[in-house]
Amino acid sequence: MSRPTPIGSKFRALGVPDRSGVAPVCPTVVELIPWYHGLPNFLNASAGSFTTTQGENLVKDMVFDPTGEYCYMADYDSVAADGGARRYDLSTPWDITTAAYGTGQKVDGSSTLCAAIILSDDGTKLYLAYGTGDKVEQHSLATPWDLSTASAVEATLDISSEDGAPESMRWAPDGLTLWVFGDTNDDIYTYTMDTPWDISTATYVTNYSIGGREGIHFDPNGYEMFAIGSPFVYTYLMDNRFDVASISETSVTPFNHSGIGGSAGNAMWIGDTGRRFFKLIGGNIIHQAVLLGDFA
Repeated sequence: MSRPTPIGSKFRALGVPDRSGVAPVCPTVVELIPWYHGLPNFLNASAGSFTTTQGENLVKDMVFDPTGEYCYMADYDSVAADGGARRYDLSTPWDITTAAYGTGQKVDGSSTLCAAIILSDDGTKLYLAYGTGDKVEQHSLATPWDLSTASAVEATLDISSEDGAPESMRWAPDGLTLWVFGDTNDDIYTYTMDTPWDISTATYVTNYSIGGREGIHFDPNGYEMFAIGSPFVYTYLMDNRFDVASISETSVTPFNHSGIGGSAGNAMWIGDTGRRFFKLIGGNIIHQAVLLGDFA
């Protein structure tokens, strides 16, 4: 199935209003509505921020669970035991200002310079990427989303032949494709799995250069990829779902995020059905923005 054609400036995520606050008219196949017209619709000012509290040396990546109750971070530290994964709990889903450290929610790095983090869609697998050792490691979580129940490393993916400086990772919803964005070459590397969510079965497929960006994110429909830089978020449109090799358009107007805590941007996430935008800056501060129609 090819990418659907946008229907004017009001063709955006299901239930997300336009600037007037009016929800868009949805086509028949609502699950395939593109998001990219929605990015400029975020209020370009911070709707609150959160500074980490556990002495993180340099947070390089962040991700959220599907409910917005947990935010996970990759701590890039020169001491392995001080780096790795952290979880912060949000008492109000998708509101980063309500975040607090989840007691015991920590996985020490097996190597130094933990630079990227992602979890499986069901929260039973944790993946950490390291600049030292040029690898991705896989852990199981006995209790979904709970880092305190993490297993020892159960699988490793060597990425040294592609890039020694990973900055972010994302999975396709079926667990058969993993993307690793590397800072050395500013490329996105695609790996496919023989067994879903199992990086021991991974095969490197291809790369796509985006140049000068810091982190990537995909919309849940799989037709759009976003990459954050300074001071813009860039949108890439794919003809085939979750297929970076099928990117056919890169000319969508970038979203200038400089009003949301400054021009820097180290990582990004879009959550709450496209209603919330988050960006990581300064190594330990997360800012959030909301849709103009939702801002009070």
